[in-house]
Amino acid sequence: MSALTSRRALIGGLATLPALTAPGIALAAVPSDIVRQCNFAIQQGAWINATAGVEHWPEEKMSLENGRYWEAFEAAYEQPSATLADVQAKARLALRELGDMGKLENGGPAVLLAADVLREVIALCA
Repeated sequence: MSALTSRRALIGGLATLPALTAPGIALAAVPSDIVRQCNFAIQQGAWINATAGVEHWPEEKMSLENGRYWEAFEAAYEQPSATLADVQAKARLALRELGDMGKLENGGPAVLLAADVLREVIALCA
């Protein structure tokens, strides 16, 4: 058996194995709407924090940009996760929001435990 044949057999065998995922949650080939919304909210929040104070945004602009952030945030939590990537994206967004609210530095034991669980979910879903 040549190396090429055995490589093909290995790849063919791997294709027949069941997916290693949590029950009812599949792996995603392309980013879902949830992942895109979470990524947008994470980037939008970071951009608002970095830019608003430096540029001294008027109230209207701050309201508009915060509205975009919360719209994406709410859309993400209203949809059930269908993939591990969705779960990871929601965990990243939740952890970002906890940090933005100052809860990671000043939170009680329950908040710190929740943040630790979110970090573990992010790592396990990677």
